[in-house]
Amino acid sequence: MEGKKQGTKAKEKAVPRLNIGEFIGEMKAELAKVTWTSREEMQVYIKVVVISTLLFGFGIYGADLLIQGVLNGLGVLVRLIAG
Repeated sequence: MEGKKQGTKAKEKAVPRLNIGEFIGEMKAELAKVTWTSREEMQVYIKVVVISTLLFGFGIYGADLLIQGVLNGLGVLVRLIAG
């Protein structure tokens, strides 16, 4: 008995090679299909991102201060009770 399994080899598909000129030509053709965002839209999106980042940052900062205050208050309370 042979210890090897006989199976069929997967046929490799030949990938066509492009030269650099063909590559750049196809790249330009694909980039021509792209719909670019206008300058005004991009400015609006940037403002939304900056404002929302600031709001979330201040929200997290406020939550951190609240939690820190509660924990410090509990520490003071425990010291008063325990002596």
